[in-house]
Amino acid sequence: MLNTECTHPACRRPGHQSDYEHTTPYEQGGRTCLCQAGPGCRTDHQDKQRPGWTVKDTGNRGWFTWTTPSGRRYTKGPTIYPV
Repeated sequence: MLNTECTHPACRRPGHQSDYEHTTPYEQGGRTCLCQAGPGCRTDHQDKQRPGWTVKDTGNRGWFTWTTPSGRRYTKGPTIYPV
């Protein structure tokens, strides 16, 4: 797993305590792959489904951009371990 915590930029809930969810629902053509899915804590997963919220993968594995109902965008990337 590339993301060891929730993909919401303000959330630090560990990935193993989160839902593994698609940025685009399967029913809407979303693919079931690491390229567009990641951990989302239950609260943020539910927020994503409320009107005005969106989450998109950026095209780079592990990077997600969340857009709030007011239009602000926040991006969070994968976990990076020091060398």
